[in-house]
Amino acid sequence: MYFAALDTYSIIRLTCYVLDGPRSVNITLSEDRSRLRCTAESNPPASYRWMPNNSGHAFSQYAYSGQELNLCTIANLQQLQRLFCEVRNTATNQTLTKAFIINATLREDIIGICSKKFTSFELEL
Repeated sequence: MYFAALDTYSIIRLTCYVLDGPRSVNITLSEDRSRLRCTAESNPPASYRWMPNNSGHAFSQYAYSGQELNLCTIANLQQLQRLFCEVRNTATNQTLTKAFIINATLREDIIGICSKKFTSFELEL
């Protein structure tokens, strides 16, 4: 009888998760100028919240969270000067905030665009 010696070994696969961020926060305005999108590098993915005029609180009537903000849903748009995107990674317990300045010209453009969207929505009903 012959015996063959077998070398046995186990392959252990380790997955390493690096907790990181948020970093590199960016805010972009959509082509139609009716939405803002906030992005950041973060692992795990970050949560997003929008705040007006550096109030430190999310909109009282509208709880805006998520990467994209529809500007047409904001009440009192005429008074809006800045929007802040707050990016939070709960795993790293880090938060970054970036501002988007809304000057008078852009504010008027947004108001015009949103009023047209609202009018065409009414017509479709």
